[in-house]
Amino acid sequence: MVDIAAAQLLRPVNMQLSNAPTASAPASEEIQRLRRAVFEGEDNLLLNRSIEHLFNVSPVAAGDDVWTLPRYDGPADFTYEYDGELHPAHDVIENTFTDALIVIRNGRVAMEEYANFAREDTRLLSFSMGKILNAVLVGLAIADGAIQSVDDEMTTYLPEFRGTDWEGTTLRHMLLFRTGMEWDDYPYKPGEARDSHENSFIRTVAHYHAPARNLGRAHPPGKVFNYSSLETSLMGALLENALGERLNGYFSRRLWQPAGMEAEAFWVLDGDPEMGGREITGGTFNAVLRDYGRVALMLAQGGKANGKQILPQAWVEEMMRPGGTETFEMNPGHNYGYQTWTIDGTEAIASIGSGGQFLYADPASDTAIVKMSHAPQAYPDFKPSAEETQAFLLAASAWQPR
Repeated sequence: MVDIAAAQLLRPVNMQLSNAPTASAPASEEIQRLRRAVFEGEDNLLLNRSIEHLFNVSPVAAGDDVWTLPRYDGPADFTYEYDGELHPAHDVIENTFTDALIVIRNGRVAMEEYANFAREDTRLLSFSMGKILNAVLVGLAIADGAIQSVDDEMTTYLPEFRGTDWEGTTLRHMLLFRTGMEWDDYPYKPGEARDSHENSFIRTVAHYHAPARNLGRAHPPGKVFNYSSLETSLMGALLENALGERLNGYFSRRLWQPAGMEAEAFWVLDGDPEMGGREITGGTFNAVLRDYGRVALMLAQGGKANGKQILPQAWVEEMMRPGGTETFEMNPGHNYGYQTWTIDGTEAIASIGSGGQFLYADPASDTAIVKMSHAPQAYPDFKPSAEETQAFLLAASAWQPR
């Protein structure tokens, strides 16, 4: 349970982050304890929606031209099958630790539910679901000419990595997690990933991607998939160098405002911004449910949002193609595209966060779904909830709302 001291930190979230104070002193022991609990504690239901009160953040401003989402009038009257049992649609909320869920079919909201005192204005932590935004940013940067191609070597934009084992690694390798660099991403056991998490996310004394320069190569680039939040965060630094500006301002100008998002969003920084803290793009994005839904809808509709072509359609199609033919023991029936999971036998993607966050986009059925949750984070405890959610996603894609 959250104690009294912790509860005092969990203030309402309907504030403008751009007006929020930014901490300049090192985080107290109490704040560090709560930061660890975001990943490791029993109180993530509350902490996942209180991130701006625990971290330095980088606001992404919304505009005035909000993308209106029309609605269906009928109920969510479909079922899904899981573990040999047929479930009504609403079972997914209680069965899979759901805090907020939106289903958009044919550009219309067909289901929108909030639980556990989440609200329409609650900003929710994406965890690794937010990795897909790195692919969106790369596509925008290519469209703007700041990056020439995904086949550019990463050292073009991160020259400090020249002469290291990263030589020969392209942006495509990074997007597909096929760099060949040696890294164990699991932060729930002692090791480099846990140290990086502690030093950046908890103590904010080093960039999240700080260990990257000293990594060795385990495989030739492009050959072997290896999931790496460190590489995604490194991509954030690469993008900042390529663009010549902070990611939050660029993302606001190129997507959040023109796409018609309704509320300010933010990334967590790995330190005081005045001391060079950078966005941890490996999974710290926060937004309200409907805006996540708008991102999913944009992808399902080929890069269009709010009546505009925000992302080139060819880029969206490239993002959503599988990058290999392997089978994944931890995520069977899936492969991996540009910073998102592809689903075998479909055109759909499912970006997945370790706390049960799902962003699903299916161009074939014009379906966009986002589910924000507080599920158990460590594998294999996460697996049953994820499998039931996948069954729900596929059933919702086949549903014809009224």
